[in-house]
Amino acid sequence: PISIALPLEIASGGTFCIRCTVFASNHAVSNRSSKSTHYDSDFRVYRAIVDTGSPYLVFPSSELEIDASNALLSLLVAMSILKDNRNYLWEISDYAPTEEVYGAVKGEINWKRSHYRFRDPRLAISKDAVNSIPSTKNLKQSTGIVGVLDKALTNEATGGGESEPFALLGLIGENNPNADRNRFPAPRPTFFHQACITSENDEEGNEFRVQSFSVDGPNRLLTLSTGSLISDAVPSMQLVDLRFYG
Repeated sequence: PISIALPLEIASGGTFCIRCTVFASNHAVSNRSSKSTHYDSDFRVYRAIVDTGSPYLVFPSSELEIDASNALLSLLVAMSILKDNRNYLWEISDYAPTEEVYGAVKGEINWKRSHYRFRDPRLAISKDAVNSIPSTKNLKQSTGIVGVLDKALTNEATGGGESEPFALLGLIGENNPNADRNRFPAPRPTFFHQACITSENDEEGNEFRVQSFSVDGPNRLLTLSTGSLISDAVPSMQLVDLRFYG
C-alpha cells in the first residue's frame, strides 16, 4: 500500500486543518508523466478543516466582505494592487445549487468545478473519476466537483468572522444511499470518490483509490493510504451501522 502524510494545523475550536491550494482552472497545465506543473498567478491557499462528518470538499463564500477585519485587503483590491481572484477559481458544473442546513442555519451551496492541490502532489484528482462527470469530461487538466457555501453557511460552518474563513474537507467516503432524491436528484461526487494517490516512480500514471485514513492529533498528521491502516497489533473496534435499526 501507498501512504502519504499531510501536516495538520490547529484550527478554530480545537479542530485540525490542512492546506489546500485552489488554482484558476483555465490557468493550470499539468504534466503528470514528468511530475511538473506550471501554474499562473491566479490561486488561493485555503485552510481546510478535517471534517469526519461530511463527504464533500467545500469552500467559504467568494463574496468580499468589507469590514474592520479585512478593510486593508478590500482597499488593496479597490486600488488594483491585489486581485480578489476567488470568483475566478470556480467553473460552472452540471450540478444545481442545493439548500443545506449547518447547525441551525439554512443556506445554499453552489456546486462548482475546481482544480485543487495539496502539499503532497501524490494526492491528486482522479482522472478516471473526473471522466465519469459530464461537465469535467475531456478537460485538459483534472478538475473536481466542490461546494461553495453562501455567506450564511460560511458564517456558521467555517468561521465567517475570521479574516480568512476555513474550508471543510469531508472524509466520509460515500454518499447517503437513503438521501431524499427530491433534494438530491443527482448525488454530488464525494471528495474521496474524486481523489486518488499516485506513485512517484510510476511512469504510466496509475491511480490508486484511498481506502483508509487516520488522524494523529498528538503528532499532527493526517495519513491517507491505499490499504488498511489497521494492523493486528493496533487495538481497534468494529463499527456498527445503526441505520438498519431505524
